[in-house]
Amino acid sequence: MKFRNILFDVDGTLINTTTANLMGLQDLLTMSGKKSYSFDELMKYEGIPGCYTLKALGFENIREAQRQWGSLIEHRKYMFEYYYGIQGTLSVLKSAGFGLGIVTSRTNYEVENDPLLTALKSFFRSIITADHTDKHKPNPDPLIYAMNINGFNPSETVYIGDTIHDYEAAKRANIKFIKAEWGGMTFDVDGEHYQAKTPIELLKLVSEHGTGMLNTRTERIF
Repeated sequence: MKFRNILFDVDGTLINTTTANLMGLQDLLTMSGKKSYSFDELMKYEGIPGCYTLKALGFENIREAQRQWGSLIEHRKYMFEYYYGIQGTLSVLKSAGFGLGIVTSRTNYEVENDPLLTALKSFFRSIITADHTDKHKPNPDPLIYAMNINGFNPSETVYIGDTIHDYEAAKRANIKFIKAEWGGMTFDVDGEHYQAKTPIELLKLVSEHGTGMLNTRTERIF
């Protein structure tokens, strides 16, 4: 069956937040007197809930560390930006009749307090956050939850993300995965899944494998 249900990650897929997030984390580590890490060393934590990252880095009072990290990111929100072509891509997909949703490791609070994401909400049927399930990516539960609440099955669902955690979650949920290569992560996907270098390439993949009626001149919107 061709897919009709398209689920998106947020950070590194819809919105570029990586620099702000990791700079904030580096500052938090310095303030806490912990080991310093380079951006490359911290990239492996992208795509998982912040509480898991902080626990892995040796923080004990996770709630307080999350508050401090969030404050450090807040001062850098001016660095957040949409990836080129994302808004047009979402508009085309929704107009073509696809069901669109978000599955993110952000919390409800983080979703509600991001003006860039707020401006995209009208495109999506549902937004599943770390608050909706007990287990998180790379566990498949958030993706399964998203399918269940919108009435779709795995054979008609695809997940678009940028991290190895997104990929593993999709495989465990038995759904197709499209790697958003514009997020900059370096990992391979097997031959049953896909890769898109740009949102325009994503539209072409969806046109080939989806059931929606895409405009063949979609490049005009970018």
